[in-house]
Amino acid sequence: NMARLINHSCEPNLFIIPVRIDNMIPHAALFALKNIEPNEELTYDYGGTIGCNSEDNQTNIKRKISKVQCNCGSKSCQKYLPDTIFE
Repeated sequence: NMARLINHSCEPNLFIIPVRIDNMIPHAALFALKNIEPNEELTYDYGGTIGCNSEDNQTNIKRKISKVQCNCGSKSCQKYLPDTIFE
């Protein structure tokens, strides 16, 4: 689908929230974090917490650094792609 064209950024302009539509299996819905200009690249954080913004949910999510180099070019680039593990 079209999501394959959305890249990672350490400063993304999209975030993901699981949305259920007449089914228990959620769809990954992308929402804008800011106004997106025409021809601006669409990006999200590959290791983002996917709709888990409360402190309660954060306790079961840990982020580690993968060995894949990040080339997003943002000012706050972490230099490597994130890897999210759930415990």
